[in-house]
Amino acid sequence: MSQLSFEELIQHNNKQAKPDTVQKSALPPLATTAAAPDDLFSPTKELSQVDQVQLAPMLKHYLEVKNANPNHVVLYQVGDFYEIFFEDAKTVAEILSIRLTSRDKNDESATPMCGVPLHAVDNYVPKLLDAGISCLFVSQLDETELNAKGKTIVRREITRIVTPGVRFEGDGLTDTQFNFLCVVLPTARKGAELGFIDISLGTLQLATAETPEELLDLIEQISPREAILPATINASPAPEWIKELKTYFSDRHIPFVLRPYNLRPKHDVLEKFASTRGLKSLLVDADLERTLLVDSLVSYLEETACGKPFSIFEARLIDRSTGTVIDASTRRNLELFEARIDGERKNSLFEHINRTKTPMGNRFLRSVLLAPSTNLAEIENRLDAVAELVNRLHDMQKIQAILSGIRDLERILTRVTNGRASPRDLVMLGESLRLFPGLKEIFKNSQAHLLQQLGINFDALEDLATLLNTALREDAPVKLSDGGIFNPGYNSQLDELRTLCDDGKSILLGLEQKERLATGIQSLKVKYNSVFGYFIEVTKTHLKPADGKIPDYFERKQTLVNAERFVTQELKEIEVKLLSARGKAADLERDLFTALRSEVSQHASRIQQSAQVIALIDVITNFASLARSRNYVRPEFSKAPKISIVGGRHPVVENIIGAHAFVPNEAELDGEKRRFAVLSGPNMGGKSTYLRQIGVIQLLAQIGSFVPATKARLSLVDRIFTRIGTADDLARGDSTFMVEMREAATIIRKATSRSLVLIDEIGRGTATSDGLALARSIAEWLHDEAQALTIFATHFHELNALPLSKRAAFCISVGVREQAGHLVFTHRIEDRAADKSYGLEVAKLAGVPEKIIERAKSYITAESKLN
Repeated sequence: MSQLSFEELIQHNNKQAKPDTVQKSALPPLATTAAAPDDLFSPTKELSQVDQVQLAPMLKHYLEVKNANPNHVVLYQVGDFYEIFFEDAKTVAEILSIRLTSRDKNDESATPMCGVPLHAVDNYVPKLLDAGISCLFVSQLDETELNAKGKTIVRREITRIVTPGVRFEGDGLTDTQFNFLCVVLPTARKGAELGFIDISLGTLQLATAETPEELLDLIEQISPREAILPATINASPAPEWIKELKTYFSDRHIPFVLRPYNLRPKHDVLEKFASTRGLKSLLVDADLERTLLVDSLVSYLEETACGKPFSIFEARLIDRSTGTVIDASTRRNLELFEARIDGERKNSLFEHINRTKTPMGNRFLRSVLLAPSTNLAEIENRLDAVAELVNRLHDMQKIQAILSGIRDLERILTRVTNGRASPRDLVMLGESLRLFPGLKEIFKNSQAHLLQQLGINFDALEDLATLLNTALREDAPVKLSDGGIFNPGYNSQLDELRTLCDDGKSILLGLEQKERLATGIQSLKVKYNSVFGYFIEVTKTHLKPADGKIPDYFERKQTLVNAERFVTQELKEIEVKLLSARGKAADLERDLFTALRSEVSQHASRIQQSAQVIALIDVITNFASLARSRNYVRPEFSKAPKISIVGGRHPVVENIIGAHAFVPNEAELDGEKRRFAVLSGPNMGGKSTYLRQIGVIQLLAQIGSFVPATKARLSLVDRIFTRIGTADDLARGDSTFMVEMREAATIIRKATSRSLVLIDEIGRGTATSDGLALARSIAEWLHDEAQALTIFATHFHELNALPLSKRAAFCISVGVREQAGHLVFTHRIEDRAADKSYGLEVAKLAGVPEKIIERAKSYITAESKLN
């Protein structure tokens, strides 16, 4: 494997050299170079200054591991604890809120340390990962070895590595979370190749970005937990791109690793992952950089896996042309996954429309919200399916009841193929598969095309369900070592050994009774412990020589304070027989389980495809349940640019305050005479809610859901842009106005005639003259150049004159009435311009003292006289 600079990569491409000719070498050390917020993973000065000559062998070994893996916090097993030392201990103690102590407490140069118990470590690791810290575990092995002085020392080895983006065994993941690792490689043609993998699901997504903006858009859409960036690229434009990415990840506290990208033959990658669906088609004719990126990703996964297997089931290309682009700003402004005001998830759109019953469905719903479809046939098929289920209430409820019993098939499958699945995992898989036939039966007589296809093509996996449910006990344990995994009758040899173990109890009771009769000692007992095995215990009161109760064939084994323990030849023979049977049963059960797990992994592709079908069924049923309970309607679609909404509502606000209290509103935009709406009115009147509900209704329609309205006719849009509310970006040092202008600039660069643009308050973060000029210029550009369907909310009443010069512009406003000196907000959208903003009245409602209000009125009066 040879390491290529960016220039060499370009030359390599130009010569069209075959990857197979590149010489192989060893993999690079794990995480050779890294960077993260506040240098959390960098080697500390303290470690480099430690006098290792004075350290105990254990700490010397700790430092060897730490220096070889400076990007990870090392959790070093010492007995029943994982200990952390030096600067890492200070960091970990603060994050976990645990006590920081030290070795050699009376020494001024004592080594800082902290620790967590082995049995509770899985409760602490997620907190470290969420803080962006990678964890490397050094565990004690059963074997010991001698050091140079002939003293016995405990052998320890690296057994596990967990990073924020690579969580093989869960490590704090919830069923609904994605956990993506991102890999980026700028290319010779001034673009970039990207890869995103959630190894807990075994799914790899590849994409190509042509510009830095598109690159960041893709990364924001996926929201990775960790990133790998190249450390060896030196040519333009790579440094600028990588520098921007470093800033982006640092600002968002996403750890990133800088690694040399290495090259090995393409066929090696394909051969290693021959069973990965779709990977061959993505790599065979791809440029060198894509293979390089996949290879680098795989090598990182290999290193973090610590020699354990891992699986990639599916590789697919992210095709942004088939989805509506929802950038990070729009996600925040529409509050798709968290509320802006408090960052709470409970008041997000996702939480208020999510009624999915399975982890797969939950994740799929999240995915479609991030990238609504622009494929009209796909959308209509979903809507047909939703419409049918809305009218089949009994079947809809039956489907949801069945789905409630289905576990996280995708993550169970990953554990199965990685050799990490427990007996309990396979039991849960079997219980889930047992529900599939009932689900398939419901779709047998469906009319909607999508439901028909589900009924025809859904693999119910009945053969695998039969195998698992025949083999495994319902109460099979989590730990393989606990035994008791298989049902009677599954394996005759195991049944025989179990019978022998069970009969052993009666054999021992028979021996105990026999010896009681022979000796006349009624308190004599046959016992067992793990140190001495089986023995006969006699209390001291029966041990007097004059009594003659102890037979000659009793062999003394152990003396206690109040008793003696003996063995007999017969007991020895029984012990050998029983322990042998118990050991053989444990070994056989382990072998049988490993074979069963391997058999299940052979069906991985079938299980994964059925899991994807379950996810789709779950989301469609979710939409039907939502539509029926909240009176949502099926949207219609127009080929010409159009938004025609009657009685539109905001699903979150309506759900919180109640449908009776929410005021529905209309919206009417088209590509000709009513393309650009100037929305005016007072603060608190509902402008932001109105803008958001239009964006949300458009989004819901394009994911195949019914919408909160009386009637809706829409056109498909390629992007939804929203700029709503005010906020600064402290992480980047940006003011409110800078954030406002950044978002406006993005809209200006990317909006097309097929886009939906929803803007609230452009230009309010600077001087009135500058703000008004910018607002007018941006409005005119959106009207004349972008020609997008636009609602432009503003307090600059001068913009109400825009329809006089722009043929597709018109004015609307939020209704407000003054009654007995008080403001009444109607929350109705009216087809006219507002004549004032009612700023003083709103200030009064907010509790500003009357004296200040009157003073402000005098300033307004004086200014109007001057004008």
